[in-house]
Amino acid sequence: MKAYVVLVVILMTSLARAADDAPPSKDVEVIVPKERPIHVRSFPAIFGHSSNIYEIPMHPYHFDLQPLMALAVLSGGGGDAEGGGCSGEVLFRQPNPRAPVLVTGNVTGLSPGLHGFHVHLKGDIRQGCESAGPHFNPYMHRHGAPEDLMRHVGDLGNIKAGEDGLVKLEFLDPVIDLTGGSRGIVGRTLVVHVGQDDFGRGRDEESVKTGNSGAMICCGVIGYLN
Repeated sequence: MKAYVVLVVILMTSLARAADDAPPSKDVEVIVPKERPIHVRSFPAIFGHSSNIYEIPMHPYHFDLQPLMALAVLSGGGGDAEGGGCSGEVLFRQPNPRAPVLVTGNVTGLSPGLHGFHVHLKGDIRQGCESAGPHFNPYMHRHGAPEDLMRHVGDLGNIKAGEDGLVKLEFLDPVIDLTGGSRGIVGRTLVVHVGQDDFGRGRDEESVKTGNSGAMICCGVIGYLN
């Protein structure tokens, strides 16, 4: 009995040391039958707020690692540029479940300057963009900039329109996901706002919720292309 207790204590001590030595936010590859890898993605801990979060893509696990693509076709009201309406197409591409998502596209009909650009919770625009609900925020974080550790999953920052009201998009985001996990954006709504996102740096309650971006002027539901 004593030998059994000693063995258990040694085993638990070894596991604890291994856990302490393990890096908290690196990807892990698990080998399953037929040598097919399951890719585990990690979302790093925020001290005093949340622990590390690990995600495994749902069935069929994307064993073939084919790039995933999704599209949002934007439309809405009359836009905020004189004589023009807000519209556009935004493409999302993710080469594999562990890769960041490449966002490309064009938006027209905007006033010159910066406009908040976010993924909202619902894929419902039957009553206009307002039907899409709040920002997509599965971890209940405060609003922030795309590079902030504390941010909504749907916080994609600002897009900048030129004097002609046109925006050409191309950037990577490491947080949003197309695989259907807890950070999955497919089936939700992409929204362009009338004003600039202050990234939660304002001194009022609305800043930490929406970045004071103002009204939603065009939007589109994000859907798979493959």
